[in-house]
Amino acid sequence: ACEDLQSKGLELFIPTSNNLNKVGLGRDKWIVNPTAISIVYLEMYKFLGKLFGYAILSTNYLALNLPSYFWKKLLNHKLEPADLENLDILAYNSIIKVLLNPEKYQLELENLFEVLEFSYQTVNGDTIELMPNGKDIKVSEENMK
Repeated sequence: ACEDLQSKGLELFIPTSNNLNKVGLGRDKWIVNPTAISIVYLEMYKFLGKLFGYAILSTNYLALNLPSYFWKKLLNHKLEPADLENLDILAYNSIIKVLLNPEKYQLELENLFEVLEFSYQTVNGDTIELMPNGKDIKVSEENMK
């Protein structure tokens, strides 16, 4: 059942970027599909929650390869940079590089502002807007926070 849950056929979970790119840690991890929001998917997630509850109560644990951030958010624990690194090491490295040495990468940061918008592309290729009309709003130094 867990193999079916973590397959491209059902699409409740999708592979992490590290899984898809075969880089970094957590290459075997899957994340909740952010675009699976139809009524059918929401009912499936509700049933999955019941499965989690049953597994915990019966100590028949589910063999799901979910990343640390999933469990931390479930338990309301603080996320750490390593949680991103275990999902998407390429994004993590880019962010850390600029944060640790902003002067050196100022030109890269300026070039990034030319292409960044308030939306992102998920690992399955769908675009998610982070705010209304986010794909039409460019990120700048003034509005990035």
